[in-house]
Amino acid sequence: MAWQQPALERFRTIWVIDFEFGQNNDRLPDVRCMTARELRSGERAAFWEDALLEMPEAPFGLGEGALVVVFYGLAEISCFARLGWPYPANLVDLHAECRCRWNGIPLEGSGLVDFAKHIGVTAPGEEHKDYMRRLALRGGSYSEEEKQDLLAYCEEDVATTAGVFRRLTGMDWFGAPERVDQALLRGKYISALADIERLGVPIDREMLTACRDSWDTIRETLITELDGSSRVYDRATFKEARFSAYLARERIPWPRSAHGRLKLDAETFKERTLLYPAIEPLKELRKTLSRAREIKLTVGADGRNRYMQSPFGTVTGRNNPSTTEAVFGLPRWLRGLVRPEPGTGLAYIDWTQQEFGIAAALSRDPEMLAAYESGDPYLSFAKRAGAAPSDATKQSHPDVRRLYKTCVLAVQYQMSAQGLSRRLEVPLHEARELLDQHRRLYRRYWEWIERVSDHAFLNTEMSACFGWRLNVSAETKPRTVANFQMQSNGAEMLRLAVIFGREEGIKICATIHDAVLIEAPLDELEAQTAAMQSCMAEASSLVLDGFELGSDAEYTRYPDAFGKRQDPMWELVNGVIGRRT
Repeated sequence: MAWQQPALERFRTIWVIDFEFGQNNDRLPDVRCMTARELRSGERAAFWEDALLEMPEAPFGLGEGALVVVFYGLAEISCFARLGWPYPANLVDLHAECRCRWNGIPLEGSGLVDFAKHIGVTAPGEEHKDYMRRLALRGGSYSEEEKQDLLAYCEEDVATTAGVFRRLTGMDWFGAPERVDQALLRGKYISALADIERLGVPIDREMLTACRDSWDTIRETLITELDGSSRVYDRATFKEARFSAYLARERIPWPRSAHGRLKLDAETFKERTLLYPAIEPLKELRKTLSRAREIKLTVGADGRNRYMQSPFGTVTGRNNPSTTEAVFGLPRWLRGLVRPEPGTGLAYIDWTQQEFGIAAALSRDPEMLAAYESGDPYLSFAKRAGAAPSDATKQSHPDVRRLYKTCVLAVQYQMSAQGLSRRLEVPLHEARELLDQHRRLYRRYWEWIERVSDHAFLNTEMSACFGWRLNVSAETKPRTVANFQMQSNGAEMLRLAVIFGREEGIKICATIHDAVLIEAPLDELEAQTAAMQSCMAEASSLVLDGFELGSDAEYTRYPDAFGKRQDPMWELVNGVIGRRT
């Protein structure tokens, strides 16, 4: 049989499991039932919630000799946590493995049924699944017939998951011990992420309620204050024609699409704001009105923001949580809703210039490594290029630093000289000179990235340190290939750091791209932060073959709110709330 491959022989048992569950007031799972199937012996198990709640641990062995196979394991491990069961020692999440196997290949979806259909495994129809999901979510008392229906549905998912596992092993996906180890590492991350989802981010409920109650007035005030002289909005509606007139009045050049329309995506606004700070209020206003129409934060009765982390949701393997349900997906000023509980504090810890450091380490470019270790790679580039004196600082030469920072970021995304010229609003020959300076100074990096790109297109795939892969075809954008190693290895790094942090007993509330938010008692906050930074340094060293990335920490101690609500937007909001109360 497929799972009898040598790489899987280390496991005496292989259990495929699935839970059905609802959700309580804290947005944590209410377990309904569980079914399981052991693939070697064919043994099966099925239990309703009353029996599960009486069990101190899973009804089958989950030690080192057992492998547990799930699809979208965050749900299953969250049920383990809800029941108070120890987690499996070895977990393979087929959602992560299927995402990895077909990453970069357009598919209709990334759910169990989608992958099952893609590889020819029989699966229940979506209409049936939707009905059964609603039944599980309903809660309350269930008739014997409904209980049997849910158990049967749960068993259907086990059968489908087992079929996908067989097909993957038949494709030799788990044929090598290294591939199995990589899958188990992703499984450990899922277990750690389940703890993060369960902990959640502490929210100031009074402030959230006040903002929600006053949201219509807040929106009107923000539009009046931030759009006053621009006159871009008609009530709460952004008008492109008005924005075009505003740009013409202010003589601000703006990129356009191939059809001549203004580019209004978030990345374009971000780029223009770097060059024209006067646009900042409009950028924040537009983001606020598009992402926070109703402040849809999913907050439990205990005041914790919990949301689907959506692991492996991007091409590069990073998490992809909702930008409306997760507080760190909202406009930056709304992060002021985050507030530690009495007696505790938070630390926001992020790697220092992670992408630059990864590029330097992987390419082994001595000049890039030295620039990273200087503490400010952008200013270091400017100094080495002769554009700034050796004693220049961020404060003394901000414009020069911005110029060379933009060039570095443009290189990482393979921007052309024409694109850099437009972004910086400098003549084309100046943009070319900046890129030429980068090529001359960081010659080893350019040789490496060209080899990476050639190898990817010739071999039609590429992978990160611990196996996250990308299928490459003629349709794959060169920019995606060029940036994949930095982003995917950054994701591998974060996964390792989270695993290490969990093993150290650190309470991680959230992951945010290249950062984590941790919570600790006030008298332990700095020690816990130092421990998390050590975990992050170790993770970077393992991914980058001994090269450690630095990290920075920002503290928030009760009763302060995150960022201490110093953003000017908060002043406007507080004014509205104060008038209403």
